[in-house]
Amino acid sequence: MKLTWHEVACEVSGSLAYHFKDGSNAFWTAIQVRNARYPIAKLEAMAGGAYVELPRLDYNYFVKADGLGTGPYPLRVTDQRGHVVEDPGIALGDDVTRAGAGQFAACP
Repeated sequence: MKLTWHEVACEVSGSLAYHFKDGSNAFWTAIQVRNARYPIAKLEAMAGGAYVELPRLDYNYFVKADGLGTGPYPLRVTDQRGHVVEDPGIALGDDVTRAGAGQFAACP
């Protein structure tokens, strides 16, 4: 039997959300992207005037081991389809979730 499959968008409402792992601070920052319509391919944060890709660890957090500073952070999220959402400034937090400004567009 031949199987076929395709991804479908998650039915979500509202914007992307960024959850800061407990212990996140200016010197060690871990962010999980939540409420995304499509699977996330990468997360980038503005550092020194340019976007820097944060590595994703096994527990689904994107971590900057030497931190991102005090924030707020401009963030850029790319989904597996290549769509990009930029958030101009997300405030640092410790075990908190911050709402973003945008969401990936739904498929037509």
